[in-house]
Amino acid sequence: MIYICIPDIVYDILNSILNSLDKNAARKQVLNLNNLVKLIRSSHEEIFLGFSLEEIVRCARKALLSPVKEVRAATIRALRYLFNDRDSFIVFQKLHIDIFLIRALDSPSPNEIERVQVLRFLRKIIRICPELFPRSLAACLVAVGDDDYNQTRDRFSYTCLATLCELAVRNAEIVALVGGINTIIRNILDCQMHRINESMMMTILYLFDHPATRKYMRPQLDLEAIVAPFTDLQYRYNADIPDFELKDDHQFRLTTSKLAITTIFKSWEGIICMCKADGSGFRSLLGAFCLPNSEIRKATMDILYDVFRLRIPEWTNNFSDALRNATCTYIQDSWKLHEGWIAEEAVQLLPPRITRMNLVDNYLSVVLSAFTMSGLFESLVDVVTSEDEFIAVRATILLGELLHMANTIIPVACGSNSHSLPQLIALTTSLDSSPSQRSRAYAVIRCLDSLHQLKKRKVSCFNEFLSLLLRQCNYEHSKESSTVGKDIIGTSSSSKDIDDSINQAIKDSK
Repeated sequence: MIYICIPDIVYDILNSILNSLDKNAARKQVLNLNNLVKLIRSSHEEIFLGFSLEEIVRCARKALLSPVKEVRAATIRALRYLFNDRDSFIVFQKLHIDIFLIRALDSPSPNEIERVQVLRFLRKIIRICPELFPRSLAACLVAVGDDDYNQTRDRFSYTCLATLCELAVRNAEIVALVGGINTIIRNILDCQMHRINESMMMTILYLFDHPATRKYMRPQLDLEAIVAPFTDLQYRYNADIPDFELKDDHQFRLTTSKLAITTIFKSWEGIICMCKADGSGFRSLLGAFCLPNSEIRKATMDILYDVFRLRIPEWTNNFSDALRNATCTYIQDSWKLHEGWIAEEAVQLLPPRITRMNLVDNYLSVVLSAFTMSGLFESLVDVVTSEDEFIAVRATILLGELLHMANTIIPVACGSNSHSLPQLIALTTSLDSSPSQRSRAYAVIRCLDSLHQLKKRKVSCFNEFLSLLLRQCNYEHSKESSTVGKDIIGTSSSSKDIDDSINQAIKDSK
């Protein structure tokens, strides 16, 4: 019997929409539109509503002109449920529904409920028929997502950018036609939130990865624009930025660019794009070490620490303190009993026992080889012998860690010359070097030797219970080596505190 009543119900709903457009009848209109949605959702199969889709949409268009935003939002929601396939969207295009959607999406911020429904409608178009996505709606997404510098950022700009990235994956041609790719790249440098920045960068890398979408990209310009805050001291994101805000703005762009560059080097597509025939991809980033700017040098080293999965040391001019912080040679807070205890200590100290090929090491060896051939070690030598002690200490630890990694994961045929640092040796022996340069070079060599000796030591555990477990499983470990490891670098607490903590941990483990 319900199938007989459906046309009558739809007739009453459409009649109420057409005959009551004043504000007093807004609540009734919203109720009728919600009932239409419930009617559509109640049946999992296609049902006959008594009217064609075109007739229903023609009636609903009048409600889209209502002065009440709740009515317009409910109408867009009803249209979204009426849209189920490619043929139904062709009907929407015939009736120019995109004009009403643009009007709603480009409206001021108080109409948030209406804009939410529009974005849900657009995402459904992308899911069902992305090849039919209207160019006008894509241009509207670009307009909302590409905010001007002097204006307060639209609350829906990141949502529109997310929709634009999804559309770029499904239909890159329409995004390229409206300038959406350039909008995504610009907003990569305008977003400090890690996940959003990474998502937009991965969209660009996806377009580079596929031959069908690669023709819309400009490798020489797109990636260089992301690296520009590191390579250009006079970089200005927007010409309207006043001079007194330029320094803070450049620091902000360095942070966003650092997130994007890290994402580039953590994907195969990004590595291949940076491995240009002339080597300019990697060299453009390493060229930042030559710039007389400590912030750029520090940010560049942070990228290398993150890419090569190294612990960032403490920001200090004391090499021993930085080394102790970077190599887990003191008790960490995460090793406490109420935290990770021996499990966390074992993860950080013990090398993994892998019986199959380690793909992460393969990835790191490729990246390190590419950096090495582009002059990474030579650039780091310039930094470690600089007058800035804080930068030099952090660069020295990075240089030592990368030399150890090169000796560990890079094949001999590819990295036979990676350990020779002729530039550093020349500074210590050449009479052309100033006394201060020779002194700094000697200090760097001593620090590298200390790090090398530390890497050669056996595993030293601070928790006696972990040492007992290792001895029971015949793990190569001795109490003497543990003691030596603690004495040379030092610990963060006295021996009495360590003994008390060990005794308490043993008691709690019973």
